[in-house]
Amino acid sequence: MAIFCFQLSSWHLRLALVDLVWTSQLHFQHPPSFTSLRLEL
Repeated sequence: MAIFCFQLSSWHLRLALVDLVWTSQLHFQHPPSFTSLRLEL
């Protein structure tokens, strides 16, 4: 169970990192309204 929680947390960290890069890319290419639209999904 602890291994599962560790994998889940590492996956969550990886997802947060991807989300951070994705959001910064969008800020360079698109207006912030596009980012807010993505956050609603």
